[in-house]
Amino acid sequence: MKPHQTFGEIKAYARGALAGHYGVAIMTLIDVMLIYIFPTYIVGYLFPGSSMLEIIGSELVNFILSCFIGILEAGLCLIYLKLCAGEQATLFDLFYGYRNSQNHILLISLVSSIISEVLFDWGEVKLRIGGKPVTFT
Repeated sequence: MKPHQTFGEIKAYARGALAGHYGVAIMTLIDVMLIYIFPTYIVGYLFPGSSMLEIIGSELVNFILSCFIGILEAGLCLIYLKLCAGEQATLFDLFYGYRNSQNHILLISLVSSIISEVLFDWGEVKLRIGGKPVTFT
């Protein structure tokens, strides 16, 4: 790739790299979303959020879940890199992070999840407990 390409050239390159591989790209993205959404709904059902203990439990389980989903996202990135490089990508590449250097990827995912929690949830969280809003700052 040239250092200065137009948007149209980048789109044409991406279209060429994905030619014949749309199924793998779409299916792996849907798999990651389903693997994340299904346990999240179960956690929401187990911890409905009517007490402070349930809210804390829900947040803790969602945090741990997001750390392990980060390992799958590393595999998703590997699949997209392989597709861009013209290599053969399979659904099993999605679990690359669990096979190779799991500790490094889990640490990166942990740090990313902590930063995400601090930036998006730390500022102001409004909860409805007993009909009145509670604000943590």
